[in-house]
Amino acid sequence: MVLSLSGAWFRFAKEYVLKGADLEVREGELAVLVGPMGSGKSTLLYAASGLLELERGELSIDGEPFEERHRREVGLVFQNPEDQLFNPTVRDEIAYALRTMGKEDEGRVLEAAREVGIEGLLDKNPFKLSYGQKKLVALASVLVYSPKYLLLDEPTANLDKKSYARVLEIVTRRKGAVVATHEVDWILVADVVYVMKDGKTIKITPEEAIKKLDSLPVAVPPGWRILMKRLSPSDLLEEARELLRGVSSEAYEGPRQASVKAGRGP
Repeated sequence: MVLSLSGAWFRFAKEYVLKGADLEVREGELAVLVGPMGSGKSTLLYAASGLLELERGELSIDGEPFEERHRREVGLVFQNPEDQLFNPTVRDEIAYALRTMGKEDEGRVLEAAREVGIEGLLDKNPFKLSYGQKKLVALASVLVYSPKYLLLDEPTANLDKKSYARVLEIVTRRKGAVVATHEVDWILVADVVYVMKDGKTIKITPEEAIKKLDSLPVAVPPGWRILMKRLSPSDLLEEARELLRGVSSEAYEGPRQASVKAGRGP
């Protein structure tokens, strides 16, 4: 089972943003998309969700050409949550997709809110929440209908440590996701990495991404850099994945925990 975008060309006005880009996510797989700001990562996610009409290229899902009926199988979380929110309460925001499908379920709404840690905000106006809380509401509004594939644009940017860890855990547990990001943690738990440049994508392994991190537009905390000097890419990935497999929203210390666990204090 796979969501596949191949040879995608798209332009705004006269300028091409996508120039034959490819993107693929398999069910149970985590793909990470990296690239400079303005390189077209968000546009690529919009195209993969079926929101854009391509000039050229093919979008398919599970071997079939993508059609309107497939939209509920793909969940897109925008980089800016305010582009996604429009309901008067958090409860209504999360319930909206279910209502449009004729499947409104208060229990499922509460479950999705609890999953991202916002069950105490259900009666709040989403536009009066903090930016990080809005991002969690937007994520819950997609998780509620259990799409087969998740497309997330900078899902952990500007989140506090607890919320960051919660989102990281949710996505790595669910898999079947593409995450566009500038944060190295996602590369460390990825199954495949796509590097976007000049409107195209290059598919590489996480090990290859680690070897060329200095040339990639990702933020690398000092703790990870210390580990990178001491461990091979494969050993580093194993340490990171072991740490992040057991990550909880209560405590995530990133590379410091990994260093201590490996007996290699930063």
